[in-house]
Amino acid sequence: VADIPIVTGLGPVERLDGILAGQVNFVLEPDGSISVFETRLTLTDGNLKPQFGDLTIPIKGMELWAELDGKVVVVHRLAMDAMDHGQLALQAKLYFENDLSASMMESQIVAEQVNATLVGDLWPEALFPRSRKWLRKHVIGGVINGFKLNIGLDLKEEKPKPLFVEGGGQLKTPTLHYLIDHQPIEDADISLSFSGTKLGGTNFN
Repeated sequence: VADIPIVTGLGPVERLDGILAGQVNFVLEPDGSISVFETRLTLTDGNLKPQFGDLTIPIKGMELWAELDGKVVVVHRLAMDAMDHGQLALQAKLYFENDLSASMMESQIVAEQVNATLVGDLWPEALFPRSRKWLRKHVIGGVINGFKLNIGLDLKEEKPKPLFVEGGGQLKTPTLHYLIDHQPIEDADISLSFSGTKLGGTNFN
């Protein structure tokens, strides 16, 4: 695959475009099954438009390295450099049943200098909706640093069920509407923490 223009979208991403390059390797068995699958792809000169919000984010580059290991899709690296909007990297394992239905996902996400508004816009509606709603409603602008999140999801039901969630980061925002009916906190520096399905904040400076 070399220098192919693409336009795609999935879940909270309404549109992702750019120039795709890389390679896809697989082995097709006589019975039609795939015994080996590995892909290494890059996307450059891209733009990302979340389903929610008005931001369109220029993407300097994205990288995907993934492979099939039995009934598990292993994402060794999915990384994005959104320049002024931050950098993000993800590792994940997606487990499948014999009927090829997804059963469980485990992932680790790290991010630096990520636009807080972008985080709220890309947050999947089905995943911790109260935390998503609070972030979108109360935090106006700012960046999140040192963000780390480990998450496990049970995918057997129609709605994903959290198995474990832990992580946190440091949010620095010019305006925090902690209580809607009160004056906002200016230039807030907040330690965020995730535990279970709850979002916590401490050390309001």
